[in-house]
Order: sequence, then structure tokens, then C-alpha cells
Amino acid sequence: MKQAQKNVEDGYGNVETLINEESVLQRTTTIKHVVLHFFHENFQKCKVMDDKLKVMAEKHLSTKFIRVNVENAPFLVTRLKIKVLPAVLIYINGVESNRLVGFDKLNFNESGDFQIESLEKFLLDNGAIQRKATNYKRILKSKQYQDDDDESDLDL
Repeated sequence: MKQAQKNVEDGYGNVETLINEESVLQRTTTIKHVVLHFFHENFQKCKVMDDKLKVMAEKHLSTKFIRVNVENAPFLVTRLKIKVLPAVLIYINGVESNRLVGFDKLNFNESGDFQIESLEKFLLDNGAIQRKATNYKRILKSKQYQDDDDESDLDL
């Protein structure tokens, strides 16, 4: 639980938007578990993926979830051969271990959506997340409770 609290303080629990390639390289090479989403603002499927990754980030606090607009990362898009969006890459100890291109591996439906459980299973099967999840909101509530205890006016 303490590690989860530290991770929340370090920005885990949400999907961090990076604005340049240097930031992407820094995160993917220095953090043990990273899920990187290459997106474009105008692509509906990227918005769907963002929503699902946000839920995953809140639930799996041992993994850093980041995203970068393809327009801000032309070198990486070329180097990593990103041709279809959304593209979600999994990094473990600085090495790409797998990638999800579009919704192909997620059993998507005709409306262009998919069940979040299929994304969670893909991330779990590829080592990006741990089976045991820690809820972001529970961590914040626990921290708030501890802070409230520290501010007690009652002296015993």
C-alpha cells in the first residue's frame, strides 16, 4: 500500500500526456512498467482508447500510463513504425515487450468499441500490469484519512 501511495504522489493513477519525444524516452527507459499510447486528437478510436486507459491507470498503480500525440513525436512514429492508430506499446525495463495496433486483439464490436476487460487481459498477459490491482480513489481516500488524523485538535 505504501508503494501505491508513493506511485500516486509520483503521478501514477492517471494517463500523463507528454508533449515531446524526449519525455517519452525518459519515461520508457527509466520506469519499470510503462504503457505508451500514440494518439491523434481527431481519431475517435484514440478517444475510446484514452477512456479505457484512464480506467486502467486508476486501477493499476504499479504501471505508468503515458500518451503522446503523433504530431509531437514524428521521429518516434517513424522509428517505431507506427502506421495505425491507436497504437499502445508496452515497455518493461526499458524494452518494448509488445504492442496493440488498433483494436484488433480486443474483440471490438461494430460500433468501434470494446470491453475494458479485453484490454486488461491483454495488458496482464503481456506483463504490463499486475493481477492485484490497487484502486487510485482508495489510495487518495486513505491518504486523506491519514492527513485528517494528523490535524486532530484533540491532545491526549
